[in-house]
Amino acid sequence: MIHRPLIALADPEWIGHRETYFREFVLSLNRVGADVIALCPDPSQLAHLGLGASSLHCETLIEPQRLPLLKRLFQDPVNTHLRWRFLKRALHKAEVKAGRPADFLFFPWLDSYLRVSLSEKIASGQVKTPWAGLYFRPNHLVDEHQKLRSSSLLQSTAKGDALLRSRNCRAVAVLDETMRTALEATSRKPVILFPDITDESAPDPETPFAKQILQRAKGRKIIGLIGMEPRKGVITMLKAAEIAAEKSLPWLFVLAGAACWSQYSPGEQRYIEECIKNSRDVSSGGNLLFPDEFKPIADGPAYNGVLDTFDVLFIAYHDFLGSSNVLTKSSILKKPVVSTDPGCIGHRTKVHQLGLTIPQGDAQACVGAIEKLLQGVDWNDRLLEPQHAEYHSRHSRDALDRCMKSLIDLI
Repeated sequence: MIHRPLIALADPEWIGHRETYFREFVLSLNRVGADVIALCPDPSQLAHLGLGASSLHCETLIEPQRLPLLKRLFQDPVNTHLRWRFLKRALHKAEVKAGRPADFLFFPWLDSYLRVSLSEKIASGQVKTPWAGLYFRPNHLVDEHQKLRSSSLLQSTAKGDALLRSRNCRAVAVLDETMRTALEATSRKPVILFPDITDESAPDPETPFAKQILQRAKGRKIIGLIGMEPRKGVITMLKAAEIAAEKSLPWLFVLAGAACWSQYSPGEQRYIEECIKNSRDVSSGGNLLFPDEFKPIADGPAYNGVLDTFDVLFIAYHDFLGSSNVLTKSSILKKPVVSTDPGCIGHRTKVHQLGLTIPQGDAQACVGAIEKLLQGVDWNDRLLEPQHAEYHSRHSRDALDRCMKSLIDLI
């Protein structure tokens, strides 16, 4: 009997859309004929996938606790080393359950396994399984014009890119097509362009917050953002809401999702708090709406239900050049976007006419873009012809399956 290949997936931290990616990768590998070892923080969340015990072998993989002295660092070599150690332990347990070793290891979020990796022997030398991973944020390899640039020794060490040239690394995956040339030059390995997949569940119109949005809008056009991190462009959106109010534009700006207040400056925190306070006064007829609680909205029917209430999706991110699967959601829901130029999101917005781009932080341009989008035209008043179907086909489950087959071919 010929065994199906056994592929291990490892991600110790499910934040944002990472649980969605992990779940979709498990299902995709199963579709293309592989058995899966799932190393993740909560294996119970995979039980509903309906895969048999012989096809899916799970083991808990957790994120190591940061040492108090190193908590101020974004990443540190101790944590990277511990991630590999924890991975080795969890992988061994899962292989014992499966009755055979994994043929290949894939990291759905490779970044945290590279950071401050001083050498292959210290880091991945503990794991002998050949591997590849999806590198989400390699933007340090290019400048704002997408041209290759040389990283400093300190930056290269901090990012851990040297680990990509190790013997066990067989390929690098990336979402952002503009990064391909830079990654090929840095890793000297094949670079696989992955689709930016998303949970395609039908929107649930009964989602409480979705119903609250429509009730508060009272027929006004809705501009929305999910995620309150600074990189999401929250300050720009709030400034745009001020300008829209001054112009008496019949719009409602909605901001929801998890908040990271500590990432804002004291002045920004005070500004946001004032906006939230003013929005609570329904009698004033303001144009801002926040949820009662700032917490993550589960991806799937609830998340898509909230997005579906928006007439324009705000994805004019700040100091962020990477990809976003909100564009994939926009192509499914057929919603126009306002995004930031330059960067991957802005590049795709223009190529596929999914909306309009603005300079980073330009609230006045944001208002202008929204006015154009609500008319269905571009900056030159020409009719926008969004390529929703084409964009979705490039970022669909079928596209993901093709990528997974290419990974299996590396074995």
